[in-house]
Amino acid sequence: MKHVDHCRFSKLICRECIEEVDKLIDSGPFSKRPRRPMSAEERIQRYRRGLELGGAVNVDISQQGMHDDIKTNVCALIELAKKIYGKYGDKGLCVIALHVLLDKVSSVMRGVVIAQRPVIVTESLTEGAFLDLVYKHLGAEISSFTVLKYWDSLREETALGVVYSIMKESGAFIRRSTRRNKRKLIEAIYMNADPQCVEANKDLVEKLIIAYNNAYRGLREYWKDVCCTAKTSIRDPFIKQALSKVLSCEG
Repeated sequence: MKHVDHCRFSKLICRECIEEVDKLIDSGPFSKRPRRPMSAEERIQRYRRGLELGGAVNVDISQQGMHDDIKTNVCALIELAKKIYGKYGDKGLCVIALHVLLDKVSSVMRGVVIAQRPVIVTESLTEGAFLDLVYKHLGAEISSFTVLKYWDSLREETALGVVYSIMKESGAFIRRSTRRNKRKLIEAIYMNADPQCVEANKDLVEKLIIAYNNAYRGLREYWKDVCCTAKTSIRDPFIKQALSKVLSCEG
């Protein structure tokens, strides 16, 4: 979404538009940056955590120089949250969470359109049902927020178990192949996170999770407007044509 759209929904849901947050996420030091090289000890710790997850993580532990942002880098998210919370409090955390959610809406819509193509073609899927599906699947999206939310669970159960917990909470049905992809993403985010970074900022992490849950619930009131706004960023002609059958937007 465009900055003006982020600002509009931030005012509605978070009660404030904080341009600094959007700039830091989209074009500042928290957009994309090289990850610092890991020490040998850190690589060993990461490998051991992979074994704790069942040894199913197919990630090269020696890989360096990868680019990441707050959506998949837990410690980058916490670092940004510390900076913003000190200046803007809970509203700042809400804007961060909302930004991440809004950036995912268009891709979630595309996924739902592809999965529901047969019923869209026959025009048997109502607008309300489509919007509900998109909302549920947005709730099942994986990001740094998700891993923080289930951080303690990941110590005791597999990432696939967390995926099933997410399905149950969001109400979204996720296909087997997609479940596998989500599991791998959870594992990768979790393994790349520094446990000390999370443990040292437990209070802030709890505030981030609350902000994310509140932002997600807050979207519901403006959901059709959000989806219509996200629709304008979709360029694929097939997706656009399908959306025109299930989503009526003004303008």
